[in-house]
Amino acid sequence: MNFNEYDTVRVLINTEVDIKKGDIGVVIMVYEDPIEGYEVEFINEDGTQKAQIVFKADEIEKVE
Repeated sequence: MNFNEYDTVRVLINTEVDIKKGDIGVVIMVYEDPIEGYEVEFINEDGTQKAQIVFKADEIEKVE
C-alpha cells in the first residue's frame, strides 16, 4: 500500500525504541529508492517529538 506525506498511520510491529504495535504517528517523508519506505514521526502528549522512524509499507497501516 502506498502512503502519502501527512497520512496518519498505525504501527503493526514492535520496534527497538519506545514505539509499540498500535502506536499512531504521521508520515513525514516518503522514500522510493532504493526501497519503498515511510518516515513516521511520533509525538508525546506534551507535543515534543517521541521518535522518528522509517518503516516498510507492510509495517504500518493507514488510520481512517
